[in-house]
Amino acid sequence: MVEKKRLFPFELTLGVTAGGVSDLVDALTAESDRQVEEKAFQDAGQIDEFRMACDALNCWRMYLRFVEELQQETLDEETQKVFRDLCRRVAQTRKYSQDDFQSALLATHERTRLPWGFNSLRLAHGRTQRNPLQLLHPDLADAPLPTVLAGIAHELTQMQRGSDPILMPVDSLRALLGQRKLVVGGAIMRLVQAGLLEQTSKRHGTGRAREFRWRGVAGKDFLFLNESGSTSAEED
Repeated sequence: MVEKKRLFPFELTLGVTAGGVSDLVDALTAESDRQVEEKAFQDAGQIDEFRMACDALNCWRMYLRFVEELQQETLDEETQKVFRDLCRRVAQTRKYSQDDFQSALLATHERTRLPWGFNSLRLAHGRTQRNPLQLLHPDLADAPLPTVLAGIAHELTQMQRGSDPILMPVDSLRALLGQRKLVVGGAIMRLVQAGLLEQTSKRHGTGRAREFRWRGVAGKDFLFLNESGSTSAEED
């Protein structure tokens, strides 16, 4: 039997580890306060409205982080209780009525995109580590870095929720993967040459990340190495 993964402790952000719900509340309200301060509102009503919106959105970001930490499609009942306790304590700390905060949570549910502490590249990388793929192109079948980059491109496309191109910023990928910039850039070019990535922007030297579309087809260009990835590929 596979041992159930525990939620706590986990690293919220670099150097900040949550050991329980109290740590989550502290981190969440501090981040909301930072977001409010960044807006520099002068009107007290605007500040109050925006703070509640930030608190609600950050609760949902924490929910998504739980999903990533536990690698569950739907949170188990124990973790659901942790989430409900988190929301209750945030409302209590802010002196919101519990009913009002439940309404704010409902109103912000569909706005949340990324888990707490993640950017899109880190999230895509984590997911491709859990659902690794194998490239079928003969020149890439035994190429570790292009394979990881292909997985990231695939996951970014899954997260896009639309037809917009994905960004593959070389500097960010180099830092994330601990690779040389030149090697990362060359690996992306290899995916383009193999027809797995299509570059949709031709900007060079502008300081902006190039845009791509993932063209890989499951079963033709790549295979997932586990059952869950294979299932999601068939549904796509």
